[in-house]
Amino acid sequence: MSAISDLFQKGTTVKFKKNDFFISPEKKPQGIYQITEGFVYSYSQSPSHKKRIQTILKKGDIFPIAWTINNNNARRDMYVQALTDGSALTIEKKVFLDYITNSQKAALEVIDVLLMYLSVYVDRVENLEYDTVREKLINRLLSFIQRFGYKRGKTVEINLPLTHKFIAESISVSRENVTRELNALENEKVISFKNHQLIINDSKLLKNNS
Repeated sequence: MSAISDLFQKGTTVKFKKNDFFISPEKKPQGIYQITEGFVYSYSQSPSHKKRIQTILKKGDIFPIAWTINNNNARRDMYVQALTDGSALTIEKKVFLDYITNSQKAALEVIDVLLMYLSVYVDRVENLEYDTVREKLINRLLSFIQRFGYKRGKTVEINLPLTHKFIAESISVSRENVTRELNALENEKVISFKNHQLIINDSKLLKNNS
């Protein structure tokens, strides 16, 4: 068990429901969390109230790091919301900071977490630079494979509940355009959906389509 996970084992278990807010402009964090079941995501909103999805967090991930380390100076337009029902372990901010201050191993683990989050943000910025909806979509699907994919025989299942709308919000394009491209990939037998679970039938072919 990692040093951080060991610390959270001493915390309090909290249950959450889909769409529950952990953070919003009206709600400050109540502590720092490690997800034990389910998914959580963070996003900001455009002036027209469209979601700009930034990170998707899964079992083992901890949040909110910026609020915890940066003296409460997290972005005021940030939302952190439950994508599914689930649970998490929570500890007080001071307990967490004291622990990583006195444990080199824990501090290095936090650095690894921050680097992972940075990689996710860089991937999102690079995704916005692609010219076509198809390129944006395929590269986002490839990132889902890397972070949430589980190989099942010749296919890869994305262990993440996905809708066309959610995928569209994650790449900042219209749902209609995403649906058109997803339908094309399904017709080409590259992907399929089962109960909102994305299945990559041929990851090599998907990459070659980008």
